[in-house]
Amino acid sequence: MLRLGYGFSPELRRHLGGGPASTVPHRPSVPRRLVVLAVAVAAHAVLAQLLYAGWLVDVPGPAADRMAGAQLMYWFGDLAEVALALAVLSRWRPDPRPAPVAA
Repeated sequence: MLRLGYGFSPELRRHLGGGPASTVPHRPSVPRRLVVLAVAVAAHAVLAQLLYAGWLVDVPGPAADRMAGAQLMYWFGDLAEVALALAVLSRWRPDPRPAPVAA
């Protein structure tokens, strides 16, 4: 599972538009990238809960190990997701608003 998370992060980063602007010519907007990340966060939490409950997943090994892994995935996965969200937000440069024109 941990290897899947490491494999998912670069793929998510690619879809979120990570990297210098010159390497990503058509980068999605920051709000769109955050929506994609929010969907991934929700899917990650649901998968962790299914893994903990033992529903719709077939993981070989003792139930206690499966449940411990699901707890790690649920709680510590949030740290990685917050780090990804901060990385996306750190690149956000909103368009400057024009100064009010004095009449």
